[in-house]
Amino acid sequence: MAKRVSKMPKQIVSELFPEQEILLSKYIEKWKAIATLTQPIDRGKISAAIRVAYKASDLPKPEIIFFATLLQQLKKL
Repeated sequence: MAKRVSKMPKQIVSELFPEQEILLSKYIEKWKAIATLTQPIDRGKISAAIRVAYKASDLPKPEIIFFATLLQQLKKL
């Protein structure tokens, strides 16, 4: 699979339209709620999404490791 290369020039946004400001605040609230979830993740769904992203990026299949806690992760790595 060939790598995708964007031909679009990069633009710096210095202002938002009022509609974008409203949407931005909604997205901020949405992602704050997601970031503070405490329920367990669906490891199967997450693994599948990661594999799809790597395949779409033409990267080798990753090793996916899940940890119950940050401390557990730090001890392993």
